[in-house]
Amino acid sequence: MFSTGFDYSLIKGNVIQRILAHLIDIVIVIALTIPFWVLFSFALPDALNLMASGSFFFIIYILYLSVMEGTRFTTIGKRRLGLYVLDLNLEPISLRQAFIRNVVRVADSVFIYLPLLSRDGRRIGDGAAGTIVVSENAIRPKIPSPSLCRKILRAPSGVLTQEKAIIKAFLLELEEESKEMDEGLFNKIRDSLSDKLKLDGESVDRLALDTFLLEEEKVNVALLALALLTRTVVFKEEKVIKVAKEIYRKASEICQEPSVRSIFQAKERALKSLILIKSGFHNKINLRGLLKVYSSVIPKQFRENLQYFLFSVVLFVSAILLGYLKLGWLADLFKEAIVPAGEEIEEISQLGLFLIIFLNNARVSIAMCGGGASVFITPVLLMINGIMVGSIGKAMEGLGKFLFYYSGITPHGLLELSAFFMSCASGFRAAKSILFPQHGMSRYKSLKEAFDKSFELGFGSIVFLGPAAAIESFITERLMGNPRYATYVGAGAASLLYVYLLLGGRSKESSC
Repeated sequence: MFSTGFDYSLIKGNVIQRILAHLIDIVIVIALTIPFWVLFSFALPDALNLMASGSFFFIIYILYLSVMEGTRFTTIGKRRLGLYVLDLNLEPISLRQAFIRNVVRVADSVFIYLPLLSRDGRRIGDGAAGTIVVSENAIRPKIPSPSLCRKILRAPSGVLTQEKAIIKAFLLELEEESKEMDEGLFNKIRDSLSDKLKLDGESVDRLALDTFLLEEEKVNVALLALALLTRTVVFKEEKVIKVAKEIYRKASEICQEPSVRSIFQAKERALKSLILIKSGFHNKINLRGLLKVYSSVIPKQFRENLQYFLFSVVLFVSAILLGYLKLGWLADLFKEAIVPAGEEIEEISQLGLFLIIFLNNARVSIAMCGGGASVFITPVLLMINGIMVGSIGKAMEGLGKFLFYYSGITPHGLLELSAFFMSCASGFRAAKSILFPQHGMSRYKSLKEAFDKSFELGFGSIVFLGPAAAIESFITERLMGNPRYATYVGAGAASLLYVYLLLGGRSKESSC
């Protein structure tokens, strides 16, 4: 990472660019989800259709942004606006970084993306992932007009250092380019400049040499520079970006001022990354790496974040007790809603029910993980769910159906809640890093370290919501009113998860 005072605000995408790019991407995601919304409208009642469609949109939104940025380092909207996502070393980001920065949009949205207005334009998600959105336009060197070049090159020593270095580097790069061009081409350039400037060929040569303070033997360099700056000649786009990179490389060699040299080196590195990206380079989705995440990374992170997991359990149980013992009015509301809700659910096929449950739970899980960076989203979501469980339990007790309720949530509930607690563990670690950053660390750096040690645990827990949703959709109904077998199924499913979390990856740890 650049540690010589480089200011990332010099290469960031501005707020207007970011907003316009995001609007384009949202339109694309909406277009992707419309067919599914229509399908849901035929298969589901209105309220459940709205829930399923909203959850589906949210998940596709996160996946679209993460996969595009993680593999192509930009999205369709960003590319249209000349924006790319790089890491803080100004190199292409990893797929993991892309997922982190987009999952944490949950926290950014709560603050209406106000961190975008910070000097370097990095929102909370960028801080968590160690990324920055750069503008190609801001990175490219700005060569002044010919008249300004003339004034800058004649300025006293020590004045306009950065501008002088850029112009001199520009001329040095064109000197190399001119060696590959034949004399006939320069005659054509001279003729074109004569027509444009209404001067004869000899006057054009003198003007070019005088503008750039070059000797007569470098007249071709001066002509090429003048032609480019007056747009008499235009390089192809691929050529422009390569020339720009070389200009910064040469400028950093020319300039002796450390802070200015740091700027040139940073922009050169950023342009090098853009050249790589535009040449077709992309990250591949590594299935072997994904298997490693589930075979060892998640279990290891579970053990490292066990205190946050247990805190989630305690907070959830406290919320259940609060809902059961203190919020009787909620229980009364649920009494009135339980029968109509049950009738509506009975109209849905088991597959449809599975889809609704999984999409909704996945959305909540992502929010619990990414929302930790806002400090309050994770505990609020966990408390709300706990209060609902307790209040509905109280309502069912009032109807004389508590055991029926117990057997209706236990088969899938223990596994489902365990997955939620995994998400919350990551969210709570992130919240702690914001509230109490490690000594000597900025909040963004502390947040990044928190997600480095817990993100797979939080986001990866979504996979375990699949079996939980399957149990709820296909098995739970058959166990309603049979608390013993409901307990066996729920405890069995959860036990398998905890055996995996407690023992997974230990052989690799011991061999290290």
